Amino acid sequence: MSSYPPPRGTFDQVTPSVRRIVAPNPSPMTYHGTNTYLLGEKQVAVIDPGPNDDAHLSAILAAVPENGSITHIFVTHALMITPNWPCACQKKLGRPPMPSVITRRVKVP
Repeated sequence: MSSYPPPRGTFDQVTPSVRRIVAPNPSPMTYHGTNTYLLGEKQVAVIDPGPNDDAHLSAILAAVPENGSITHIFVTHALMITPNWPCACQKKLGRPPMPSVITRRVKVP
């Protein structure tokens, strides 16, 4: 069950197939930190892998179920300070480049 405030450095089992990890980057934009979600039980999709932080990457890997694998990495927003982060994340997670990385940019008037 999800808790408040959210734990950091480990995953929160929201449902049997949804895990949440809060990144160690609290700010006015992220509140407690970026929410990274892992969806799936054996084949896992990572949504918003968070900041370039080794401890956070370790938490992502720890949240992958035993005998499971990361099959997709989705990025729902882009930050100009980390434009190459999805590719770096893929390399650090030991996964080949994923054709399914999605970045959506929104123009603010």
